[in-house]
Amino acid sequence: MVPTFPAPRSLDRFLHLGYLGVRVFFVISGYLITSLLLKEADTQGCINLRKFYYRRALRIFPPFYVFMAIVLFVCWLGLLADVSSGGLRGMIPSLFYLSNYLPGNWYSGHSWSLSVEEQFYLLWPLMLLTLGRRRSFRLAASTLLIIPMIRLGYLLLFHAGGARHIGSTFETAADAIATGCVLAAARQWLQARPGYAAILRSKWFWIMPGCVMGLQFLFSDSIRYTYAISITVGYTLMNIGIALTLDRVVTYPNDAIGRLLNSRPLVSIGIVSYSIYLWQQIFLSPYDDGFAFRFPINLAFVALASTASYFLIERPALRLRQRWEPRLFASAGQQHPRTPHSNILIDPEPATSD
Repeated sequence: MVPTFPAPRSLDRFLHLGYLGVRVFFVISGYLITSLLLKEADTQGCINLRKFYYRRALRIFPPFYVFMAIVLFVCWLGLLADVSSGGLRGMIPSLFYLSNYLPGNWYSGHSWSLSVEEQFYLLWPLMLLTLGRRRSFRLAASTLLIIPMIRLGYLLLFHAGGARHIGSTFETAADAIATGCVLAAARQWLQARPGYAAILRSKWFWIMPGCVMGLQFLFSDSIRYTYAISITVGYTLMNIGIALTLDRVVTYPNDAIGRLLNSRPLVSIGIVSYSIYLWQQIFLSPYDDGFAFRFPINLAFVALASTASYFLIERPALRLRQRWEPRLFASAGQQHPRTPHSNILIDPEPATSD
């Protein structure tokens, strides 16, 4: 959901880049998570599910549930506008990462993307373990064709009712994540292809991110028939363009764009980006008109709240994770026998310090 908070009219159209930002996040997430899982499988001989979920839980849950507790309390006090579906009960699906199927309160509405991510975290490691590397990546690659057809089917069968869920439910949004997964699996093979390597090296490559942004603007206000093109061809082209841009940045980190992305201001924003995403939803609300919600004052409050969230919640949680991980998974590096159905090793009972 992109807010329509008070701001100069000239900025309205750029708010659609919020949707593109989520898409970029999905592709990067698929790439990073898959790269980490494959590295663990190759170096440790197994994927330790307990360790994976432990690390994800202490990274994601503390800032999110503190945010949700504060929002619920402030809404209960009546200090925020009541824009929920079913009152405060409308926020319950967000607590269980189901808001991409059961949307509710505006203030937790952005949790749909976190719900998609959590569903990915639950499914993807299990797929790698049960189906094996080759079958899993074939399935991930097939979703790049299947999910656009699912989106089109929703539009044709359910019209406006189905369109409301396109791009937010897992089965209509996971192809962006799958694009990153496929990149992680196929990157070395792709870069060995002369044509692909030439594209990445090209001095004209940076037309690519411009094209991705152009596609986002092109389809931002589309009517039904052009919307059908957007959710099939448009989304797919954006996913591929984002993946190519990601590969370029990873492959050539010292070029001009790489240096820009690694500059101190952007790195600082990246460090607190999760907290920024959580807290912006309150202060960019179009339903509240108090002092803290007026542009550009609201941006200062976003910066203040997200910085506090990072230093008071995120960092302590990450330190706790780092402190306890060696004790809980002291034997995680031990080798385990291969299963006959997978070339990724299964850790049947990850050792703990209990």
